Amino acid sequence: MDDTIDDPLDFNNEHLQSFDEHMRCPICKEFYNTAMILSTCSHSFCAMCIRKSLSQEQCCPKCRKTCHDSQLHNNFDLDNLVQTWKNNARKLVLDMQETEPESSAPLLPEQPASSTQRNSHYRPTSQKQPAAALLDDEDFMPMNEISTANRRSRRLVDTTAASENPELGTCPFCLQKMPLAVLNSHANRCVDGDSRIPETPPVHKTNSSLGLGKKKYLGKKPQKIAYDMYKEKDMKRLLKDLGLPDNGDRSLCVWRYREYMILYNANMDAKDPVDFTVLLKQLKQAEHFYVTSRSSSKRAMPDVSEHKEKYGDEFQMLIEKAKKRQKAKASSSAAAGGGGSDMPRSDAAAP
Repeated sequence: MDDTIDDPLDFNNEHLQSFDEHMRCPICKEFYNTAMILSTCSHSFCAMCIRKSLSQEQCCPKCRKTCHDSQLHNNFDLDNLVQTWKNNARKLVLDMQETEPESSAPLLPEQPASSTQRNSHYRPTSQKQPAAALLDDEDFMPMNEISTANRRSRRLVDTTAASENPELGTCPFCLQKMPLAVLNSHANRCVDGDSRIPETPPVHKTNSSLGLGKKKYLGKKPQKIAYDMYKEKDMKRLLKDLGLPDNGDRSLCVWRYREYMILYNANMDAKDPVDFTVLLKQLKQAEHFYVTSRSSSKRAMPDVSEHKEKYGDEFQMLIEKAKKRQKAKASSSAAAGGGGSDMPRSDAAAP
């Protein structure tokens, strides 16, 4: 398999294959890009995928339950999980699989642990060791307290490391380390439940820090309309108000308006929306593909004169054969009728 193409079958373990598959959109089969969850059935999809699907059919593509785009919500936790798995954890697991493909230990124990092992931190040791070396504080500490203590110690180590590095800070809500340049914006989002770490702005862009940077223009929001009530000139007026091209017939204008609405809403769902010029480029690419596919699907009408010139002789030959069969049939029927008139009638009276 090509290294540039990732697939759940990259893993030898079926549990890892299933986990990697759950990190992918059911529609495009790629890793979630701006995951959106439906409140009606709790299924998640990419923002662009589910909005295109709902524009054609008002139901969930997975369970076929009736839903609407107003019931879409950002799935921030799934986004964080996918980014962590895609950017870091997946490569580490694949590297471990390549180094130790056969000798690696199973992910799940074959036999369940005993009640003694579940309730306490049990360490089997030989009887030759001294008693003082066998016992410590953790031998009598329950497993839940040990795991809590370990998590607390790791959190303290991370906080200490962040405080030692002057360029890093720790969020007071989720205790994640991040650059100081994005700490304030992250804290504002973290209060609302979005624990994602924003991207660090490039160092060479100093205009934004000086307050001289240009604000990103995301374009005007398209409104939902009843397309059957709008004529061609009305559709062109709507496209012109949105800053979109207004060329083409009415069907093309309706398609362009619908496609831009999907692109705009999916862009607003993203954590870092792109500029309006990027949306225009995406719209032009989609329109080029749409026009090309529509023109190729239309069947060209054959030329009548060319068809007659090519198949005229064969058609004339079929006409002559049909005429001959018709003449032969007429002569046979006439002969049969004439022969029957010379025979005496059976019901004639005798002289």
